[in-house]
Amino acid sequence: MPLRRRFYTLLISTSLLALAANATEPAATAATQITDAQISKARTAVNALQTELQTALQNAMRDGGPIAAIEVCQLQALPITASISEQHKLYIRRTALKLRNPANAPDDWEAQQLADFAARAERGESLATMEAVSRADGEFRYMKAIPTGAACTGCHGTQIAEPLANALQERYPADQATGFAAGDLRGAFSVRIPIADTL
Repeated sequence: MPLRRRFYTLLISTSLLALAANATEPAATAATQITDAQISKARTAVNALQTELQTALQNAMRDGGPIAAIEVCQLQALPITASISEQHKLYIRRTALKLRNPANAPDDWEAQQLADFAARAERGESLATMEAVSRADGEFRYMKAIPTGAACTGCHGTQIAEPLANALQERYPADQATGFAAGDLRGAFSVRIPIADTL
């Protein structure tokens, strides 16, 4: 093959390879980068879950007091959470390092983020806006810190009234979720979304 022809053949082959690489780049980027749309979807679901849980607890407190609120946590929290997952086409839950319901135990990534949240709070960062995001194993993951509210200390604080303490012991024999003060890190909302669902 003449030298000039070999040169043009090599040039064309190199150009085609470059075009092929560029053609796959947007899909690869979309599959590996965290997007504003993913974060927005997770935040929307968290806000919906937080609102529904707070409404259920406030209604229970108004109608039956703290023990009725415990029953909401025990019997309604998980179904409400499952409903939000279904409505928003993702997986959402609450988790913590000090558990009341063992079903909410964190996985390794969640435990790491909770520990990091605690360290960030110690450095002065506000829990109200504290978040973590990640992309791994084909999933987008998001967590948002849950600060302990003043109203939460009645069931999660350092001084729990005896009737309430007895009700908690009856429903949650292995309860660890006490000793909190208002403003402490109580736990976090955790969201998982398959990457394919956000492309």
